[in-house]
Amino acid sequence: MGCLKFLPTNRQLCICLLAFAFFCLSASPSLPFLAQGRQLSKLSAATLKTRNEEIKAVKIMRSMIGSKPPRCEGRCKSCGQCRAVQVPIVPTKKSLIKAAHFHANIAYSRGDDISNYMPMCWKCKCGDFFFNPW
Repeated sequence: MGCLKFLPTNRQLCICLLAFAFFCLSASPSLPFLAQGRQLSKLSAATLKTRNEEIKAVKIMRSMIGSKPPRCEGRCKSCGQCRAVQVPIVPTKKSLIKAAHFHANIAYSRGDDISNYMPMCWKCKCGDFFFNPW
């Protein structure tokens, strides 16, 4: 009866087995725990060249003078056919204080009757109506 005192109980046996299993798994060099993901593909020289050309083309387009047309979708809910158009900006007429110098009151003239320059701006055209794009 005295030797039965040293036999482990079921609870002690489970704890010992779990500790032994944890020790074996963590110390085993054949089972390394590595994060697995997809392998990175190696880019070829042709792919890099194409990508560099695309980047250069985008930089050239961004450096060009001018503006791009606005998005006019949904500006007018009734027709649904809104499109971006460029329209001239009519400058405001300043009142002429000097009566001695008569300048042409043409809205498109800069005063010396040589130029007919008109600045342009983008508008959204929906049918016969023009809307500001913002």
